[in-house]
Amino acid sequence: EIHERLVGSEMCIRDSGMLLLLIVSLFVLLGFTLWYSNCGLKTVSYTAGGEKLPEGFEGYRILQLSDLHSASFGNGNARLLRQIRREAPNVIVMTGDMVSRYDEDFSVTLALCRALAADYPVYYIRGNHEVGLDAAVWERFRAELTDAGVHVLDNETVQLTAPNGDTVNLIGLWYKLDYYHRFTGHYRPVTQETLYTILGDAPQGYNILLAHNPNYFPVYARWGADLTFSGHIHGGMIRLPFVGGLLSPETLLFPKYDGGIYQIEDKTMILSRGLGRGSMGLRLFNSPEIVTVTLARKEK
Repeated sequence: EIHERLVGSEMCIRDSGMLLLLIVSLFVLLGFTLWYSNCGLKTVSYTAGGEKLPEGFEGYRILQLSDLHSASFGNGNARLLRQIRREAPNVIVMTGDMVSRYDEDFSVTLALCRALAADYPVYYIRGNHEVGLDAAVWERFRAELTDAGVHVLDNETVQLTAPNGDTVNLIGLWYKLDYYHRFTGHYRPVTQETLYTILGDAPQGYNILLAHNPNYFPVYARWGADLTFSGHIHGGMIRLPFVGGLLSPETLLFPKYDGGIYQIEDKTMILSRGLGRGSMGLRLFNSPEIVTVTLARKEK
């Protein structure tokens, strides 16, 4: 009887130890998941282009950064810089919300821009957070971006040139906050007329559009954007397995566009899940990402 009690006690202690180990393991796993969802860093690669793409841009690499919100990955963004350089892009595009409208110090983003512009052409458009800055603050920040070597595209078009002389059009779009949130009193949807008013007719040739808000992808495509780069949605902040992003910045559940590559006939949109957390504060199962797109004249 004494022996049976001792054996029973040992089994009870062993079971309690296994339970404690399981609980600790779950907490460690949860802690790592939260850390990686918010501070981890991954690179996502796509191929886009089509027969309209000039031959000189076959294999051309565009790296997209979006929605940094002044976050830093390592001291001086060392991890982010290291991973970008590993991708060896031909050009870098920043598709808005690289800072937050509540920031008083833009030094993190400016230091990143300065480091990248020393090695690559860098193009920057406004997102809703830059649009939300006071006009004087934005003009000062824009001047600092220019001093850092960054090309700010305010509803402007420039040409990228391949080594053989071929060109594509790079268009930077921004519009007022009225066009973002459908539940505000001053909401106006972006229409074809809106784009024609802001940008005019689509240029001749292959058009790459930088547009922070992805929700108007069909409008961008009809206007004449062959390849659109967007951000804004943060991947839905929380991503559910087999479902996708949970929440958009407009507080809409299960947004139609939450991250990845989308197609309307021969028009393509690349939607970055972004790098920072913004004012929503938390990412889950949705680690920050760098996007690399390799251009190719693939058949449609």
